[in-house]
Amino acid sequence: MKQPRIWKTNWPYFLACVLAPIALLLVTVQRYWKLPELGDWDVTQLLQWPPVLPFQWPPDRTTLIPVVVLILAILWWELGVWAIYRACLGGLERDLARKGFRCTQIFTGRSCAVLVDEDAGRLALLFKWNPFRPYVFSAKRIQKVWVEEGQRGRGVMQGTRRVSFLFTVDGSKVRVNTFSSNRRWKMDGDNVLTAISMADMMADILESLRKGEG
Repeated sequence: MKQPRIWKTNWPYFLACVLAPIALLLVTVQRYWKLPELGDWDVTQLLQWPPVLPFQWPPDRTTLIPVVVLILAILWWELGVWAIYRACLGGLERDLARKGFRCTQIFTGRSCAVLVDEDAGRLALLFKWNPFRPYVFSAKRIQKVWVEEGQRGRGVMQGTRRVSFLFTVDGSKVRVNTFSSNRRWKMDGDNVLTAISMADMMADILESLRKGEG
């Protein structure tokens, strides 16, 4: 039987999560702060916009509502999407347990969760941007497993921004970060060493199951 392709992103869901708050924010700003027409922008207007600055205290409704919408949009991007992902992951764990999936290892990354049943040689995947479509399959479908420490730079500048373990399933590459940052961290830092150890452990488990040694 043909196995379903792994989709890491549900594009309608992704676009709704990202664009809907932006659209709401633009509508609110246009309603209360009056965006200039596209052809009317100039340097003077840019320096004077938004027209409610500096804020007066207490702020009136026309000042406050767009700010509140902006804060809610940021909270949605930072917390709301993550909450949906974690809620779906909790539901997946309960559903797998009812079906006899004995989760011996689990790693929840920011973008993907990997659940492993070492006894049965099975994996379950759930992606942050496709939280309503979990994937459960035999570890023998894995074609390759490896670790990327992300080491860059030389001398005192040597470090990493991301540590990951990766594997391919039917040609689709899955990357799971055990560490990520917007700045470079030294390779001998505790957090980086812990991330490398975790990535190595997960890669070893997947490689063993891939070979049927689990």
